[in-house]
Amino acid sequence: MSRAYFIRQWLIFCLLFFVCLIVFFGSLKIFFVQDDFILLSQFSSGTIYEDIANTFGRATVTHWRPIHNLYFLLGGNLFGANFRLYHLLNIFILATCGFFVYKIISNLVKNEYAAIMASMLFITNPSHFVSVYWISGASTILGFLFFSISLYFYLERKTFISTLLFFASLLAAEAYFAAFLLFPFLDFVKSKK
Repeated sequence: MSRAYFIRQWLIFCLLFFVCLIVFFGSLKIFFVQDDFILLSQFSSGTIYEDIANTFGRATVTHWRPIHNLYFLLGGNLFGANFRLYHLLNIFILATCGFFVYKIISNLVKNEYAAIMASMLFITNPSHFVSVYWISGASTILGFLFFSISLYFYLERKTFISTLLFFASLLAAEAYFAAFLLFPFLDFVKSKK
């Protein structure tokens, strides 16, 4: 792949991030709310050994979502109580999800304009409000991040990495179990071309 291709991909990602930042800029003013306090204290307020045990061990205060818990372990240790950095991370994750929507649609329809428009519709959808404004709601976009990358690799016929990423999506948000049906659907769509 050429240097021009990578520059174009980078520019598309930057466009998606910039649009996410504009749409969800208000989240940067929102302090921690509700479950944020509980999850931060559960996964990033003890010793590193306690926090790791809480992250991957038996669920005591929340669902067993190790990837989501890891988000709080890393975030709590990197960002402390700086809520703006959590929101920026959520915006970055959403933009990355949008980028993989772009990659998937590009692969399916072979129309870059349609792929960019689909990713713009995805990232500006108001349903992402909770995932960006409420830090504890990040499990949804974390799950979709792994799921969308899994779909991308599936379309590229890299099934092993696709399978690993699909299981990672389940470890972030169990709701992605139902999304498994998209894999045979994509095979059906690709076979009709």
